Amino acid sequence: QTVGAQLTPILGTNAGTLLLGADFSLLAQAIFKADTFAAQNSLPTLVSILSGNTTHTVFSPTNGTFQAGGLTAATFTGQQWYGIISNHIVLAEVLDTELTHNESFTTAFTADGVNYGKILVFKNTDIIPAKNGVGIYLDGNGDVDLQNPATYENLDAEVALPNAVVNANGRVHVIAG
Repeated sequence: QTVGAQLTPILGTNAGTLLLGADFSLLAQAIFKADTFAAQNSLPTLVSILSGNTTHTVFSPTNGTFQAGGLTAATFTGQQWYGIISNHIVLAEVLDTELTHNESFTTAFTADGVNYGKILVFKNTDIIPAKNGVGIYLDGNGDVDLQNPATYENLDAEVALPNAVVNANGRVHVIAG
């Protein structure tokens, strides 16, 4: 009964997908580490954001992406994971059709009440061909300039599977790279 009481609120939400999905178990460990930090610092937990009623979109790496990058929950502190993961959450629904060239989305990443997080979308397979997905690339810190091919290596991820999961409170786009 205790387990059921904990699981019921997250079923059918993005939290349920990311915390219970076998392909996201490494991300789930990082979320729990981030939430320990959040609880200790009176911040909203990632689980509360991901299971809440606010519609949002998560750009989520799978275990394969974590493994390819040599990442585990121990790689970063709880505070670092909180910042990293909150920069993968857009507090609005982002349909796959909205992942167009030069589109920008504000993420949940804030510090001192100021929102710093943005995801910029690059979709131009003539310039940057698809590697791990569909040729939709994300730049989370604004260090890519399509006029300068030397900056292409700064792309943060590629959307590998848009609309991988659609839940009651949003959707998950799987990313890789």
